[in-house]
Amino acid sequence: MIDTDATYTFKQAPLRMLLFALASGGMAAVAASLVVIGETSVMTLVGWAGSVFFGGGALLILWRAFATSGPVVCVSPEGVLDVRVSRRPAPFSAITFVGEVEISGQRMVYVGVSREVFDTLEPTRIAKMSWGANRSIVGVDGIPVVSQGLNVRHADLLELITAFAARYGS
Repeated sequence: MIDTDATYTFKQAPLRMLLFALASGGMAAVAASLVVIGETSVMTLVGWAGSVFFGGGALLILWRAFATSGPVVCVSPEGVLDVRVSRRPAPFSAITFVGEVEISGQRMVYVGVSREVFDTLEPTRIAKMSWGANRSIVGVDGIPVVSQGLNVRHADLLELITAFAARYGS
């Protein structure tokens, strides 16, 4: 039974973040090997692109792991807050849709809000830039809430947000 009067917070899981960083670093190393052994210019180009992409990903993951302290996702009667997306919570009264979306094997909880509401949440730069892409992929306006790297399972996060939306939504 979910207590919808309580506040639930989820922090990063350091071991998971480290594993993601190691996997990304490993992919960067594999890509770098293509630069060294590349027999064609295409292999070399792919190697450089992979090295930059996966190496940058590893650095971003490590930066997030060390720079982010405190809760990353918070679900409370006030709304849903994912600090990777915005500085203010999306109030349940403004949420139009809660559902599950899977993109390239990555499952996420999708919280539907209008663009006007989104703009009031003080969204992060990356969230602003990805708004249009998210809309074209998912088909509705909203924000993704991802459990990856957090100390909560996806199914539990979806169930929690759905229960709060049922109680506090319009």
